[in-house]
This record gives sequence, C-alpha cells and structure tokens, in this order.
Amino acid sequence: MSLQRIVLLCIVFLSFDSKARVLVFSGIAESENSVISERVLREAYATIGIDIRVEFYPGKRALMMSGAGRVDGELFRIGNLQSQYPDLIQVPTSINLLEGVYVSTDPALQIQDWPELDNYFVGIQRGIKFVEKALAPYPNLRLLTVNKNAQLLQALGSGRIDVAILARLNALSTIQAFPDVRFHVGDDALVTHLLFHYLHRKHEKLVPLLDKALRTMTAQGRIVEIRQRYIDSFKAPALKSVVHSPANFHPVAVR
Repeated sequence: MSLQRIVLLCIVFLSFDSKARVLVFSGIAESENSVISERVLREAYATIGIDIRVEFYPGKRALMMSGAGRVDGELFRIGNLQSQYPDLIQVPTSINLLEGVYVSTDPALQIQDWPELDNYFVGIQRGIKFVEKALAPYPNLRLLTVNKNAQLLQALGSGRIDVAILARLNALSTIQAFPDVRFHVGDDALVTHLLFHYLHRKHEKLVPLLDKALRTMTAQGRIVEIRQRYIDSFKAPALKSVVHSPANFHPVAVR
C-alpha cells in the first residue's frame, strides 16, 4: 500500500473518530449552574467535533468520579482544584459564574461576611467547594450538611437551621418548590467565583483545542448570551430581576 493511501486512510479514520466521539462528564445534580455550563460546553465541544453527555451526582461524588478518571472530566467547578485533584486539568477560560449567598426566613437578618455566620446554625450542601473553601477557617461553626439543595430549604423552613448557603441561581430556583415559606435571599453575594471546566489528565491534548473554542465564544459574547437566555427562561419574575449576566459576568482566561 502506498504512503499516500496510508495517509488518506488515517485522515478519514481520524475524521470519523472525532465526529463520533462522545465524552462523559460528572456534574452536580439539581444545579442551575450545571444546566448553563452544559449548554456552553456542548456548543464549544461541537466546534471540535465532539459530543458530550453529563451524569449528575451529589457534589462530593461528582468530584470522586472525575478525579478517579471514571468519567472524562468535571462539568464545572471553581478554579484551582489541582492541589486536591491532581489528575484534573482546569481549562483556562471560564464558562460560567457563581454567586454564593445566604438564605434565611428572617427578613431582619443581615449577613455581610463569613465570620458573622458564627452566630447561627448553618446548613450547607456536601461537596460544594466554594462553601468548603469559605468555611475552612471556621472549624467550630455549627453545621448541618446535606446532599441536596431542597433538603437545605426544608431544614431552614422547619427551623432546624438559621441560615442556608447556596449558589444564588440554585437558591432562587429551589425556593419555588416551597410556596408556603417566605425565604429571604441575601442581596449581596458573600463570594463570587468564576467557574471552569476540568478534563481528566487522559484527555490533556484536548485542553488547548477546547480553550480556543471557549475563547472564541467569549469574544463573540456567546457565553454571556447562553447564561442570560437561560435565566430569562425562568418563570419566576424574581429570578429575572435579581440576576443579570451582562452586568455580573465577564468570562476570562486564567493562565
């Protein structure tokens, strides 16, 4: 067989393989940021001929799956997780934004910073890194740890805890399932994080290709557009009025 024919066959094979390829990522179940991040990544991966599928788990288990290489990567997380999960590679360009807020049933309660939580019984979701990072300096904090956002609001509504910590989009979305309880979401975020996609080390060669696609989407305003379009699709007027992507979100590349 001639060298020219071998090269041609290789090109055809590689082209077919890239079009047929599917990558599977773990993601946090019942997270609005999971939905947004999946939409951004589905479009970005499509430009390099790859389809994606997301398997949803509780926060801690999702990272266990991706960190161990049982899936191809993590849908999204805050940045700089490599020290804890050395086999996960952060794709440099951010794909979404997270605002961490408190939720209470007391309209008079005002919390401006994390140390003020010392006065309250606090509920958090297991395996959510932005919360774990923020609360690490306060090991004596009274905590209730659960697996789902709905469980947090159930505990809050029943008086088992004083305050719940969630991502703003998740808080505003989950509240809709409890129409008989008057929850109050903090106006100002306790913390804001850019969110990044992580690939397992076995797919290291894909990182520059995907990052190039994300940088193009960022330059075109497409990532902000996807996020805002999803927010605008919510039925609750409060969600639309409180969260506005163009004002709050400017994707960047971390080098």
